Amino acid sequence: MTSHRRSESGFTLVEMLIAMAVMSLVIVAFYALITTLVRQWASMQGQMEVQQQPRVAAGRIMAEIRQSRDFVIGSGGNSLGLVKATVLTADVAAGATTFSVEDASALAAARPVVLVNVTSFEQATVSSISGTTVTISAGLSVAHKQGELVRRAQSTLSASASSGATTVSVASGSTFA
Repeated sequence: MTSHRRSESGFTLVEMLIAMAVMSLVIVAFYALITTLVRQWASMQGQMEVQQQPRVAAGRIMAEIRQSRDFVIGSGGNSLGLVKATVLTADVAAGATTFSVEDASALAAARPVVLVNVTSFEQATVSSISGTTVTISAGLSVAHKQGELVRRAQSTLSASASSGATTVSVASGSTFA
C-alpha cells in the first residue's frame, strides 16, 4: 500500500466552511451586542433629557424671580406675574417731582409708576425719562428712601359675558403696556 501524502498545504473545503460559520456567529453576536448597547444608550439619553428639561425650566424661573425684584399674585393666588422693577438710587423728599433709579428701562413716559416701601405705596404718572432720572407730573406725597422699589402700575382686567355680549373693564388708574 502506498500512502498518500498531501503534498499541497492549505485548508480543506470543510475546514473553511466551519471557520466561516464560527466567524459569522461571532460577528452576529457582536452586532447584537452593539445594537443593544446603542438602544440602551439612546433610551438613557431620552430619560436624562426628560429629567433635565424641568430642571432647566425651574432654573430659568428662579433666575427671573431673582432678577425681577417684584411679583404680583393673581386673584385667588392661582397665578404669579413677574414685574420688572428698579430701585431708587437716592432718598427722595416729599413734594419732589424727579428721582433717580438704578434702571429706567422698566418705566415709560405717560405711564403710571408705583413707589413701594415696607408699609405703603404711592402711584405717580411719569412725565419724562432722561437716562436714569425720572420726572413725574405731580410731587410725591411722602418721602421715599434709597433702595425702595419703583415699578410700573399693574393693569387689572375683569371680563364678564351676558346675553352674548362681552364686557372688559380696567381698574382705575391702570394702563396697558
